[in-house]
Amino acid sequence: GSVILTDADWQRFRLLFEQVHPGFFEHLRLACPDLTPAEVRLLALSKLGISLRDMALMLGVSVESIHKGRYRLRRKLEPLASLPG
Repeated sequence: GSVILTDADWQRFRLLFEQVHPGFFEHLRLACPDLTPAEVRLLALSKLGISLRDMALMLGVSVESIHKGRYRLRRKLEPLASLPG
């Protein structure tokens, strides 16, 4: 499949997302600096409540890839879950 969310689309999306959730990306970067760009996209789409199927379509990957990505993300973010905020 082709990637529907291009880099230019992502930049526009990010600007709009920041208007709704100010400081989200900055907070994420400070809390977890080793996140990949793909992981950051996954977290942003998750925060918006977008379904796995729709995320897969937007990112041009399989639903299985989204499942695996989310699993790895949870493992990476587990230590942060205990932090306040």
